[in-house]
Amino acid sequence: MDDATRAMATWLGALAQTGVVHGADAHAGEDLAAYIVGADKLAQLRTWFSLATPSEVSREKIAAIEVVIWMAYADRVLEPEERALLREVVHASGLDEDTQSDLVAATHDPPSLKNLPKRLTQPVLRELMLALAWELAQADGRISRAENDFYRGLALKLEVSDERAEAIRESVARRLS
Repeated sequence: MDDATRAMATWLGALAQTGVVHGADAHAGEDLAAYIVGADKLAQLRTWFSLATPSEVSREKIAAIEVVIWMAYADRVLEPEERALLREVVHASGLDEDTQSDLVAATHDPPSLKNLPKRLTQPVLRELMLALAWELAQADGRISRAENDFYRGLALKLEVSDERAEAIRESVARRLS
């Protein structure tokens, strides 16, 4: 298992702890998500998912999974292990079968991130997606220009301030060192 695949597996657990996916081994990602956003914000996110309407939950899950797919493609190389993990994320989402099929198809051709701020609205989940983006970028030991640009563009799209985006980046770097 390469470093990018290992990072994605850890984040699968983190997403399980937040309510984005279900049934995944959450232990690996539990501390990670709390480290990045803090235990209080993580609890707020879980509460938000428990109180949200089914359509809101579905919207947020789909958008978060689409971001994960795009992150995996940021370095322009998608290994078979990464594709398998993306499918695992999709299948653990609890989304209906048609939506899951569409998302699995998107692992071959990344989905549009158009209107992402309208679809991924939960602020804590936005921050976690940024952290995941940066961990995946660092996973192979080098940051490509495309990965750096993707991170900055994602922060802008998700309306996360430059200061907070930098703090998230530094938190991920500290955790990995």
